[in-house]
Amino acid sequence: MKATLRPSSDRLVLMQEGITHLQQWLRDLIKIGILQFDFETSVFEISSRMVDAKLGAIANRLRQMSLLDRTDPEWVQRITADLAKLFLITLQFSRLDKLSEAEKSGLFAQCGFSIRRENLMQQKGLRDLWLVVGQNKSQAENLQIRKTWLSGVQSARTALILDYAFGRSTFKETYLVGSLLKGTLVYYPGTFAMRALFKDKTEQKLTDQKPASFKSIEAFLKQYATALSKNLWIENFPCSLSNIRVFRDGEGFALVDQYHKKITISDQERGWNLVSLSGGGPIQLFGEWNGRKLYPLSFYDLQKIYALESDF
Repeated sequence: MKATLRPSSDRLVLMQEGITHLQQWLRDLIKIGILQFDFETSVFEISSRMVDAKLGAIANRLRQMSLLDRTDPEWVQRITADLAKLFLITLQFSRLDKLSEAEKSGLFAQCGFSIRRENLMQQKGLRDLWLVVGQNKSQAENLQIRKTWLSGVQSARTALILDYAFGRSTFKETYLVGSLLKGTLVYYPGTFAMRALFKDKTEQKLTDQKPASFKSIEAFLKQYATALSKNLWIENFPCSLSNIRVFRDGEGFALVDQYHKKITISDQERGWNLVSLSGGGPIQLFGEWNGRKLYPLSFYDLQKIYALESDF
């Protein structure tokens, strides 16, 4: 791995020291027990250590974990999943010399190491026509986070543009769901690369460019399993499904394909929107899959992609 794409030797020493503290903290937690553990007090101390050790992403993961609602019926499941991922990070660090360069890149990214834009731009890119198929905005304290999903018309590759804005500042770039861009994307290194940056781009006149999609839920889940086998750290995975129907499933909503396989929708309001928009008929939609439920972001109809949060 080029030196510009990995932490410096001094930073790596600090990171390894922090990982040692994290591993001991996880062992103490397991000894005490999840239900008896004082997360709020202990997490403040360990997250501060992670910041000092240049492990900012781990510190943020710990803080988010301490904010989980204990009254949530899925609290134990969610907290256990987060702790398991932290433990996997410590295991990967213990065998750092045995990892491939791509695996190291993914691990360093999980710890909070960011490759400088100018260094990434020196890498080879992928030129294509890129459809903006979905966008998801969130906020963590004073930080605005925007995820923009792209689909390559010719390559069928998916790409994620991740942007941040602090306080009341606005994002530097504007991406409109349903627009078409011609340009070269450079992917961040990793075993299953998704995050990318544009080297160059120009907006194109939109023609009938239908985004790539899976014809069945089973085919999508196989792709998701393949991605997880290559990248253990995937949080949200792009999901594009065609010929899918939305239906009421108990107190929530779900999607069903022509083979009667189904997956659950995570958001009630968007479930209602999709039911009213589809009228019970088959549609093509795009969303983020977290391994358990799908969060719909957009759907395709009449040769156009519509963002659920803004167009209806």
